[in-house]
Amino acid sequence: MSDPTCDIPECPNPVYRRRWCNRHYLRWKRHGDPLAGGRAVREDCAALPGEEWRAIAGYEGLYEVSNLGRVCSLPRLDMRGHRLPGRLMQPSEPPLQTHYRLRLYRDGRGSTKLVHKLVAEAFIGPCPRGMEVRHGDGNYLNNRASNLSYASHSINMFDRRRHGTDHEANKTHCKHGHKFTPANTYINTVSGARQCRACARERRRAA
Repeated sequence: MSDPTCDIPECPNPVYRRRWCNRHYLRWKRHGDPLAGGRAVREDCAALPGEEWRAIAGYEGLYEVSNLGRVCSLPRLDMRGHRLPGRLMQPSEPPLQTHYRLRLYRDGRGSTKLVHKLVAEAFIGPCPRGMEVRHGDGNYLNNRASNLSYASHSINMFDRRRHGTDHEANKTHCKHGHKFTPANTYINTVSGARQCRACARERRRAA
């Protein structure tokens, strides 16, 4: 297994302390921000046409999120009184069918946040209990506020099947290699997932 690398996106250096490499750890120790003082990997936070910025709850004065799905760190003073410019943050590149995420820092502590949740909370409001964020067009990487809403988990699962992004629904065979044909498939009444009849018969014979 390879050694863990720095928690800062696009940094290939090995971890030194606090999940950062030596360079980013020293920047945090000197400036209170692991991204301070180095070569910029983010653009300036110039507003785009129709873009609106709002504070991120819990990080007021530190970060803002826009209705276009962008996140920006705000200009502020570091621990030595040096002014840090506001920068557009670069979210981590997600693997297939997952969401953009990034780390926000407050008082030297980092926390990983999902960008679509930050946008929804800022422009729609707090997520109601038992609900989750829904991407209207089925594209998990489109985090514009106009594309987001709150819905139940079952509606979100239905959307994934409708948009063809449900990994389970796209499977053609079960984990034991049996093909999901209409005659060999039934729906689990509890989970709502497809089940293989051939596997069920084998389990009954082995019991």
